[in-house]
Amino acid sequence: LESYGLGETQRALPRILAESQQLLGLVSYLTVGVEEARAWFVPKGARAAEAAGAIHSDFVKNFEQAEIWSHADILRLGGKGACRKAGLVRQKGKDYEVQDGDVIEFRIRGGRS
Repeated sequence: LESYGLGETQRALPRILAESQQLLGLVSYLTVGVEEARAWFVPKGARAAEAAGAIHSDFVKNFEQAEIWSHADILRLGGKGACRKAGLVRQKGKDYEVQDGDVIEFRIRGGRS
């Protein structure tokens, strides 16, 4: 590990994953529900509608809006509800460029993800 610049105190897996994500040209976003949180990977530069399609192909054609939270704000304030109260939720359309680490809730015609 030392030959790769990792000392004994550094954990290798997070660095390997981050480097792999960068080499593959991917960004990750999160969906957070009551029972689970999940990370999704899309190509860097992907738009919100394309990111919704990573969850289910029907989400692309039925996309209405994306609500975007900062994961740092969620951790700092203690949840999505607190962020909403603080006015930190952004409403974006299908052309929004997904940023690495976004927490996204998609509004889909006929429901939500």
